[in-house]
Amino acid sequence: PFIIKDAIVNNYIKNVTNINAENLTVNLTKDFVIKAGVLLEYNGEAIDVVIPDNVVEIDNKAFLSCYQLKNISFPKHLERIGAFAFCFIYDGQGNPPRTPDRGTFSASVDVLDDYALFDSSFSGIDFSNVSSVGKSAVSGITAESIEIPESLVNIEPGFLIGAHAAKSITVDENNSVYDSRDNCNAIIETATNTLIVGCKDTI
Repeated sequence: PFIIKDAIVNNYIKNVTNINAENLTVNLTKDFVIKAGVLLEYNGEAIDVVIPDNVVEIDNKAFLSCYQLKNISFPKHLERIGAFAFCFIYDGQGNPPRTPDRGTFSASVDVLDDYALFDSSFSGIDFSNVSSVGKSAVSGITAESIEIPESLVNIEPGFLIGAHAAKSITVDENNSVYDSRDNCNAIIETATNTLIVGCKDTI
């Protein structure tokens, strides 16, 4: 404790603003509030954001309405992105023309909770390591092609609502829960033959 205290006093650890042994709250910078690996809140105004590598979860509403964000770098692996975490980060005026275009969302994450990326201006979603997506989790993306990998085995209803640009939906043939049989451009729950989601070119 004395070493840490002295380092802070001498300004050697510039990015540590608070250490509390009781609740393990650590602010890595003025912009992030992180507790035990969970990013609770973002208070910055940067256009480009690098989320610290020690973050394993992004909490509910952590980046809600942070419309100025353009480039977001994620840690190597996330267990969860919470509800509304990146919701409504388009232009700050409530205008559906989603600007700026943030490109394809690509992060190694297990779970996307309800509305996690709702209206977040991502033009596409890389689901490569995702196992579960919640209700309206990626609604409003502008991707023309949606690919569901083998790993994604839990999809809540309406997860793609508002993805009007989608022309192609495919499911990895090794997925144990869903399929896109006969190139139907849709996601079907294999065991029940239930249509989960389709697109304008579903057949």
